[in-house]
Amino acid sequence: MTAVLIALGDEFRRDDGVGPAIARALRSGGLPAQILISQGDPVELIESWSGATVAVVLDAVRMEFPRPGRVHVLDPADLDTTTATGTHGFDLGAAIALGHAIDRMPDRLVIIGVEVADMAHGPGLSPDVAGAAPIVARAVVDTLFPGKDVPPMSPGALVRDSGVVPTTAESSLRTPPSRR
Repeated sequence: MTAVLIALGDEFRRDDGVGPAIARALRSGGLPAQILISQGDPVELIESWSGATVAVVLDAVRMEFPRPGRVHVLDPADLDTTTATGTHGFDLGAAIALGHAIDRMPDRLVIIGVEVADMAHGPGLSPDVAGAAPIVARAVVDTLFPGKDVPPMSPGALVRDSGVVPTTAESSLRTPPSRR
């Protein structure tokens, strides 16, 4: 089984760095997946997930009425029905459509989005977004390796990336934003 975690984000745009921060923490904890940190190049995404048994795209999302730190686990089909948008200059839905068109998709693709609010320039996650780390890590592991324990994530791994130690956060796991 090939498991891939693709974390999107810019670590120098505050909360947009949530994906890379959590991916690095999971990597340091020994998550046995291929882990890629990307700023969202569609070709890179397609190459990374092509042929995988399961792939997770982890990204920050903006909502019309944000609740920073809230976690959403979405099926790609939900992208057309949600009010969530990514924080990058590309359309993830278009990359998925292209992957389907050229037959370069994983067997299963899941998108995990973390609601954000602070997209200012500079490093560091807001406390609410950093606090979502345990919920996000659980969602990633449940998707890539059902039934497995979450690898230990040193708070220091997130502190280096964000300056904030995770605490708690609200989750809407398995509930697309459009169905709240």
